[in-house]
Amino acid sequence: MLKKLLSGILCVGMLMGAAVMPASAEMVTTPLPGWPASFCEIPEGVEQGDLGVEIITDPEFVQSGEKALHVFGKQDLDGYNVQAVQNIAALEQGKTYRLTGKFWVSRNTWRVRLVFGNKKLEQLGNIVGELNTWCDAEYTFEYDAAKFENSKDFKIQVAGNGEVYADNLSLKEVLYDTDGETVIGYGEELLQNGDFEESSPQPAEADFVNVAARNGANFIAVKTTAPETAIYAVGSDGILSALELEPVLSNPTYNLNVYAHTGLTNDTEYSYVVKTVNEYGEESDGITVSGTPSAAYDDYIKLNSWQYKHYGNNAGGVSGSNFGTADIKNGIGVDGSAALYLTNMTDSSTPGDYLYVTNGSFKFETGKTYKLSYWQKNGAHNTREDSMGVRFSKGKISFDGGKTYSDEGKDGRPAVIPDDGQWHEQVAYVTATGEKSNMEIRLYRHFESLILDNFTMYEVDSNLEVVPGAQNLFAELNGDFEEGIEDGTMTCTFNFYSAYETGEIMDPTPISALSDLAMYETDYLHTEAAIKNSAYADGKAFEFYLALYKDGALYDLKKLDATAAYVPTSSDGETYGITCRIPALDTGVYEVRAIVLDGTDTMTPLCEAGVLAE
Repeated sequence: MLKKLLSGILCVGMLMGAAVMPASAEMVTTPLPGWPASFCEIPEGVEQGDLGVEIITDPEFVQSGEKALHVFGKQDLDGYNVQAVQNIAALEQGKTYRLTGKFWVSRNTWRVRLVFGNKKLEQLGNIVGELNTWCDAEYTFEYDAAKFENSKDFKIQVAGNGEVYADNLSLKEVLYDTDGETVIGYGEELLQNGDFEESSPQPAEADFVNVAARNGANFIAVKTTAPETAIYAVGSDGILSALELEPVLSNPTYNLNVYAHTGLTNDTEYSYVVKTVNEYGEESDGITVSGTPSAAYDDYIKLNSWQYKHYGNNAGGVSGSNFGTADIKNGIGVDGSAALYLTNMTDSSTPGDYLYVTNGSFKFETGKTYKLSYWQKNGAHNTREDSMGVRFSKGKISFDGGKTYSDEGKDGRPAVIPDDGQWHEQVAYVTATGEKSNMEIRLYRHFESLILDNFTMYEVDSNLEVVPGAQNLFAELNGDFEEGIEDGTMTCTFNFYSAYETGEIMDPTPISALSDLAMYETDYLHTEAAIKNSAYADGKAFEFYLALYKDGALYDLKKLDATAAYVPTSSDGETYGITCRIPALDTGVYEVRAIVLDGTDTMTPLCEAGVLAE
């Protein structure tokens, strides 16, 4: 007898010897559309096979339509319990209800019955006219809360030796005339999916999915209320392979689980499809995400002139339960260009656990006040107060409409913005101490995602008006995130000087003004390079060169006398000088380029070249 399982989980039941079920049994929920509380109690020692509750499409056992209910148990096995269950919340005390429908009940069956709560209504064999065939059935009962132990669970039960099919079930209130006896009609349908034609609804996608790449691993954060999550690896051929990943962080308050995919090859991209799974075992279409593990992700990550992104807690590294990411992404900014995209996936119960991004060190004048402004947009459901902070290591910060934390007032929290998908300006004021001050953006607690853009800072007067001509302190620090330097490179700034044979050094000339430099036969070109460090440079030696190009071809190359290793905590960078003799220049276009020879024996430009013209 062929039966096709459509939904629900087929329960077990292969008799292992005894004719009576052992005392202990395992409860397995087998939800069906409209009947989500259906279950099997599986006897100890019984293997998978012949206990179950399911919706089938076998035409031989479907009375009408394409589907029917099947509740069944193993012949000669007594004492098990398989039930199709639906809660009928609309039932009222003392009212009469009529159940109608079609049933097919097997011969030699017992304890195949209708049940409310834990109280039997009637054996189905007493309701149908014949066994082993489809029969129309009708059963009327009065709802008595005390009798049914205040339960409104309607059940079709098989508890010993047999099976039952059901189709076209209907449960309605019986309506009486004023005499209380004459039936004048029936109320609205109270059963859901009584004809069993409904399919399991496809679950909604996860509210949020993020991949935090680390050294040799990807951490996949999933926020969903679905009971299960299925994660698939995407092969090079596009084929999905299921991954058995255990959560390394679970926060039920925020419906958050973080799964670790470890043992990966660094600098290799891994793609995933993350699907939600509902109570019927149905999967969503899935959300595709990817991550590229890297050895550099142990601690600090280069983010353009925003120096580092930091994972973990106060202790540094990835020891904390924070699996956030910080990236500069194109197309998401205020004007459709680049912006800083922060995602914080953390367990809010872990003290001191946060993600931060820093933009280097500033030296403000003592006693002066500076206005910091930027634009902020919530990426996903971020309305929690105090989840974000901007902190200066020296000096005080206070946000318009926000809050100030710590005794020194170093940590300011911006005003909470609505979760409306719109950009909102945030304004704060910083009072300087005269010491160098590091600025950090911190994400505290559980914080899903945040987009930041257009950071500016100006000196202001006592009326908090911008002082005319005041320097925009963020101008060289990529406040609009448009500077396109990828992770794993180094940044540098250069000053160029014109030097005569006498050794006299002229005023420094910015690289953008090199074309105005008068070059003579006896001139030397001198440069000083301030190297901004990154994780890429940590502990590695590099050779620096000054190269002169004529009409696009290398004309002269001078090597810096020293090689050095660099410390990533140096925010100001190290300054190195090199002097290059410039011969008589023929007619043509000349370029001066700063280049570095790294461990791959490839000369890589560190910054834009200046242009020398005759």
